[in-house]
Amino acid sequence: MMDAKLTGEARLSGAKVVLAGDDRQLGSIERGGLFTELKKEHGSVEIREVTRQKVDWQREAAHDLSDGRFEEALRLLLATSPSSGHQSGTSCAESLSSDGRRIPHRRAFVFAYTNKDVDALNKDLRAVRRARGELGEDFVFTTKHGEAPFAVGDRIQFTDTLKGAGIYNGNAGVITRIDRDSGRIGVTLDSAAGREGRKVEWYASEFSGFRHGYAGTIYKGQGKTLDHTYLMQRLARNRDVAALIVEPLVLGAGGMLMYPAWVLTELKRIAERSGTLFIADEVMTGWGRTGTIFACDQAAIAPDILCTSKGLTGGSLPLAATLATDAIFRAHYSKDRARTFFHSSSYTANPIACAAALANVGIRYDEPVAERVAALSRMQTEKIARFSQDPRFENVRTTGTIAALDLRVGNAGYLAEVGPRLRAFFLERGLLVRPPLGNVIYVLLPYCVTSDELDRLYAAIDEAAELASDVR
Repeated sequence: MMDAKLTGEARLSGAKVVLAGDDRQLGSIERGGLFTELKKEHGSVEIREVTRQKVDWQREAAHDLSDGRFEEALRLLLATSPSSGHQSGTSCAESLSSDGRRIPHRRAFVFAYTNKDVDALNKDLRAVRRARGELGEDFVFTTKHGEAPFAVGDRIQFTDTLKGAGIYNGNAGVITRIDRDSGRIGVTLDSAAGREGRKVEWYASEFSGFRHGYAGTIYKGQGKTLDHTYLMQRLARNRDVAALIVEPLVLGAGGMLMYPAWVLTELKRIAERSGTLFIADEVMTGWGRTGTIFACDQAAIAPDILCTSKGLTGGSLPLAATLATDAIFRAHYSKDRARTFFHSSSYTANPIACAAALANVGIRYDEPVAERVAALSRMQTEKIARFSQDPRFENVRTTGTIAALDLRVGNAGYLAEVGPRLRAFFLERGLLVRPPLGNVIYVLLPYCVTSDELDRLYAAIDEAAELASDVR
């Protein structure tokens, strides 16, 4: 996370090293978890003054966003800044096309929630500009997102990095030149108002990480300086949804997909606003897996219903428990059989398993389990970092004690041919690694694991990558 030479020089000279960042965002990426630990150990101070925020409402909105008060921040944004809210891509495009001054051009952007929304908006908004004669001749290029026409005047956004050309994932700008013969594209990147943007060029045949840039997800909007922002809202407004069920912070069976705590906070807010029950499946994530006893703790939320198992007994015996708010419990607590909740879990209330669970919970009071979990989280983050720049792997990630990475293969997914081979490989070396989710290798460890044992496991993962060489 920090260069050893830098910290060494600082120590020798008696200087201080200051780190700036948001630990709630950094905690979900690779080695970002170390930021939180450094914050706890050395202390921190909150930055409330940002030089680019010149007026009070901007500072207030930024603080609301940082604390997860999204609705308040959006209300301020819509009321006091040049921003517009829309419920669908169609209404957004119609509104923009009706006002020539507002169609996205150099520093204007439409924020949407899903890539599907982004694709539709890019197509519709580009069509408006094409109809107005604002774009040059079309040239069709094959990008990582498929074939698409591009022209001088088009807004473009990069979805990959080409360091040699000065292109970074998330950059956006306007196409200024396309060479018909060589396929070389020139772009002027967005910049702060009054400044000329940096110019970049590349050959479309050598780099395909770009797409139209009239719209993008909220994540792609981080750090942008824009003249006008458009928000496409899509909230759960209908009342016919019984419940929203989520695996907090980590989607286990989905491929160990990880997301930041603020997303969980926002999901809970949306559920509350629409009168929908919020159910947290903490069977895998509970009891310290994500760094806190329950993953929901990191989002500062309390679900209406929480499902837990596995770590409840420390893995010694099968036991499940379902926790609910008092309101839900009272709704079924009655002598009226019509209100009885007849369903229960197969692994609930076994007296031996319950005794094991009580003993396991007691250990958390008698032993430094939280410190052990924090240390293991740091070890996972540090040791998996060796693969972050390894071309054989991608999407290296950690959340608390959970670590995962994707092996690059030609047929990725649940049925990737390399999956059974990986399982056999680890068993031959005496390592009990649960069958990978296709090409996804993930590490869920007992909290008593040692650093040497973890080194052995990651050395085996390094070696196992060669199994994929003949199926890429």
